[in-house]
Amino acid sequence: MLASGNALAVDVQFSGIVDVWAGVQDPDAGDRTWVLNSGGMSTSYFGVNISHEISPGLTGFANLQMFYRPDTGDQGRFDGDNFFARAAHVGVAGSLGRISAGRNTNPYFISTILFNAFGDSFVFSPTVLHTFGGGPLAAIAGDSGWSDSISYGTPTINGFNANLIYAFGEVEDEPGDNKMGANAFYRAGGFAATLAVQAVDYTASDNPGLAPVDADGDTQTSVLVGASYDFGFLKLFGQYQNISDDRGPFGDLDTFSISAAVPAGPGSVLLAVAYSDYDDFPDADDRTTASIGYMYPLSQYLDTYAAFLNDDWDGDTDRTFGVGARYRF
Repeated sequence: MLASGNALAVDVQFSGIVDVWAGVQDPDAGDRTWVLNSGGMSTSYFGVNISHEISPGLTGFANLQMFYRPDTGDQGRFDGDNFFARAAHVGVAGSLGRISAGRNTNPYFISTILFNAFGDSFVFSPTVLHTFGGGPLAAIAGDSGWSDSISYGTPTINGFNANLIYAFGEVEDEPGDNKMGANAFYRAGGFAATLAVQAVDYTASDNPGLAPVDADGDTQTSVLVGASYDFGFLKLFGQYQNISDDRGPFGDLDTFSISAAVPAGPGSVLLAVAYSDYDDFPDADDRTTASIGYMYPLSQYLDTYAAFLNDDWDGDTDRTFGVGARYRF
């Protein structure tokens, strides 16, 4: 970068999502709760994206993006969340790809959300809930973003591209809480496919709902395979993932999901189901989650939605219904 000559004008862009929904949550205990919440279809965020041309074919960039909750005005996805939890990195991009350092998005998360009809919804997407949704039944270690990480993305060649990430443990005298991950994509016409892998060596502080106190030094490995095909009248998605864990009583988790987006009138009907088979998990043997929804775009920036989710594990059932609006800018 220092040897590349004078920089040209800096481009600063603001981007984000405002997503609010209202509805009812009915857990198995039967205590129905009416809510006005944020993030029904996408987690709300606000970001500043900065870039400039260092030299022909080489661009420098920096991204700072924070989550927030528009229903309350609080920052973060939850109390205590990192301020720039979505992204905080600096890097360069050119003909050989893109590299950035700081807090980067986990490639495994990208593969998860791109290959299901409900996208990145932490309220109505069965696939996301079974993988990243939190609690004892969402068993993947690590967040959707990784701090202290270096990320590299390849250019797209003949429909193929890939992303690699490594997060430093920063534990004195030992490798510690290292994270490694990668994904790959292939696209040709209406067909797309992905393969994602990650390995996390974590401490007892990671995923406290899952990890026993002796988890220090344990490793979790995850593999995801996904595919989609756009038939025109129907876009079909499928995923399979295996999470293998050596933490105390925890074993393998196999998850299968299928979903579809069907054009209907001015919008689309969304259908999805995910099934997880928990091997040696103390809190569940299996889990089946199904969703149905309708997305209605009002403009290229604003869309509205209604959705219902039924989440069942070992005879316990949670239900969520809501209507909402999502504004992208």
